Amino acid sequence: MLINTFEKNTLPKLLKSRIPFVLHSEPGIGKSDTISTAANHGWRVLWYHPVVSDPTDFKGMPFAFMQADQLKARFVPFNDLEVLTTADTPTLACFDDLGQAPMAVQAALMQLFLARRINGHQISDHVLFCAATNRAEDKAGVTGMIEPLKGRGKLYGLETHIDPFCEWYYAQEEMDPLVPAFLRFKTELLSAFEPTRAMTNSPNPRNWARTGHGLYHGLDDFESIAGDVGDGAASEFIAFKEVYQELPDPDGILKNPTQAEVPSDKPSVMYALIGALAHRASVKTAEGLVTYLNRLPGDFSVKCMKDAQARNKKNSKFMNHPAIGQWCLDHAEVVSVNL
Repeated sequence: MLINTFEKNTLPKLLKSRIPFVLHSEPGIGKSDTISTAANHGWRVLWYHPVVSDPTDFKGMPFAFMQADQLKARFVPFNDLEVLTTADTPTLACFDDLGQAPMAVQAALMQLFLARRINGHQISDHVLFCAATNRAEDKAGVTGMIEPLKGRGKLYGLETHIDPFCEWYYAQEEMDPLVPAFLRFKTELLSAFEPTRAMTNSPNPRNWARTGHGLYHGLDDFESIAGDVGDGAASEFIAFKEVYQELPDPDGILKNPTQAEVPSDKPSVMYALIGALAHRASVKTAEGLVTYLNRLPGDFSVKCMKDAQARNKKNSKFMNHPAIGQWCLDHAEVVSVNL
């Protein structure tokens, strides 16, 4: 299932129905970020990291007390465990990297997932449990999940796609616009995870996001980029970056969109160009942008508008600009599917 489909369509239904769920995928595609969007639906999100827990951590703290002159003892939930028993608002309790946790810890969690109790203390009806994990084949230290846990919730395998990645990317601060432009050109490198014991990283959305943040702060040398996404992807990115630096002036294109060159015979230049134009999309440039996009091959026009709208998602003046609205009407056959 694509991340954006799960986040927009499935997650709200799971929250409403209070059905537990487990997300699994290769590393770095945004499982935790996806779960965090439950906050947008009014849910408090609590994170637990069982990989660094002991089996006894989920029992609570032993407490001795006197009752009718007799010494007794019980386990008392504390901190976030106490929240699970006292929550009076919607609360999503997520166990991150659950597949890496020792089997003894997973077994201890069964009491929470199955019986919804902590040593005699009832879990609040406002609490919903979920988990996220990588897969055993990813060489991420995952040993698997015991059946009572795995069978307690719906399992969703997630994968990413260029469109939701770009939409997410443009919503972040201090990110270089070259990364989404490159990944539209080389989409296969968005997620090309290869588990290895070598000291190298693979291209994935998380690593590309770190690359973009580093580029914004001047970390644009080969070693820095390769440190995020590996030598092969870094080499292709550097080559694309050189093309980007030789582009016609994007600002000049937006000022004179009817006369500007359209390098449609050079795909790498076109992808770099639409990335630069999308980065400059605003209320002031909307008319020039649409005029130029109407001169581009349809697929490039659509890709550029996707990123322009993603970058201006919270800018109602841009989204409602007459030129943008007219472009959407003219491309209604693809807008409903792609935008």
